[in-house]
Amino acid sequence: MKTWRDPSLAVSLLELVFDRQSMSFACVDEDLVIRLVGPRLEIFLEGAPPAVEDAYLSDVFIEFFGSEESLRTVLAGRSQVFRLSPVVRQTPTGEIRYLSFEFIRIPDSEWHGLLLVEDITVSSVLEQGLIQQRNELRLLRAELTHANAELQRLSQFKSALLSMAAHDLRSPLAALMLQIDLLLKDVERGQQTVSWSKTLQWMWAAAASLNTLISGLLDREQVEQGRLVLRLSHCDLVSVIRDVIRMSSPEPVGRVELQAPSTGLPLVADKERLQQMFSNLLDNALKYTPRNHHVLISVEQREDWAVVMVRDHGNGMTREQLSQLFKMYYRTEDAHESGVVGTGLGLFIVKALVEAHGGRVTVESELGQGTTFMIFLPLAGYLDESVNSA
Repeated sequence: MKTWRDPSLAVSLLELVFDRQSMSFACVDEDLVIRLVGPRLEIFLEGAPPAVEDAYLSDVFIEFFGSEESLRTVLAGRSQVFRLSPVVRQTPTGEIRYLSFEFIRIPDSEWHGLLLVEDITVSSVLEQGLIQQRNELRLLRAELTHANAELQRLSQFKSALLSMAAHDLRSPLAALMLQIDLLLKDVERGQQTVSWSKTLQWMWAAAASLNTLISGLLDREQVEQGRLVLRLSHCDLVSVIRDVIRMSSPEPVGRVELQAPSTGLPLVADKERLQQMFSNLLDNALKYTPRNHHVLISVEQREDWAVVMVRDHGNGMTREQLSQLFKMYYRTEDAHESGVVGTGLGLFIVKALVEAHGGRVTVESELGQGTTFMIFLPLAGYLDESVNSA
C-alpha cells in the first residue's frame, strides 16, 4: 500500500491539485537543482533556459538569485518555509501578473525541496483595490474632518460676527435715539434748548455709521459668493474724495489734509463703490489718529494709474499684524483694547473693491510711525470697454 510519502503518489496528488488551479510546482535536490517539473510550469517562467529540468532553481526563477543560503536553511530543517509574495511579472502583451513562490522541505524523499508557484493576480488585484478603497476612505474621512472643523470655525465666526454686529449697531443707534429724544423734548416744550444743526449732524453721522455697518455685512456676502457688481461710469476721483471727506464726520474737516490736482483726475469706476472704499479708509484713519494730528490724503497720476495715499498718525502695526490686515473679521489687539467699534470687514471689503476695479492696495506701517495705505486704480483701458458696452 502506497503512503503520501511515496514519490509517485505525491506527484499524482500534486498533479491532481494543480491541474484545476493556476498553480504548479517544481522539486529540487539538495543542490537546488530542479529534478521534477509540474504541469504548466512553463507559464510561470520568464527568461528561463530551454531545459528546466537539471537547471539550477535560481537560473529558472531569477527571483531566487542571491537567496540560495535561505533556501538551504529550509532544506536543512532550520527554517520551515521561504516565501516570496507577491512577485510582479509583466507578460509580453503588457499585462501585469502577480505570482506567489513558496519553498518548503520534503522530508524522507528523494527530492529535498518543493517549490509551489501560484498565480495570485485576481486576489492581488482585489487586495490592491481594497487597499485603495481604504486609503480613499481615509482621505475622505480626513477631508470630512477638515470640512467639519471648517464649518465649526465658520459657525464660530458667524456667531462672533453677530455679536460684534449687535454691539456695533447698538452704539450708533443709541446715539441716534438720544439726539432724536432731545429734539422731541424741544418740540414738546416749544423752545430750542440744543443746537439743532449740531444735533442733526450727530444724527446724520450715527445713521451713516449704521449704514456703513449694514453695507459691510451685505458686501461680505457678495464678495464671498462672487456677486460683487460694479456700476461703471466716468467720474472725477478728486471730487469723489472731497465728498467723502465732507461726509466723513461731524468733526471739523480740518483734521483731514487733501493734496490733489486742482483739475481733478478722471477715471472709469463705480462712484458709490469708490465712496465706500475711501470712506472705510478715512474712517479707519480718523479712528486711530489722535485729535491733535491730521490725516493726509494725496491724489496723483503715475503713468496709467491713479494713486491715492491715505496716511494716519496712529500707533502703527507690526509685520505680523500687517500680514493679517486684509483678512475677513481681523482686528488688531490695539483695536480691541481701544474700544473702537468695528466688525473687521472694512479693509477686507476695501481690498475686494480695489481689485474689482482692476487695481491693487498696499500698506506700510511701523510701530509709533502710523500707517500708510496706497490705492492704485487704472485710469483708462481696463474698464472703459465695460462702460461703452453698457
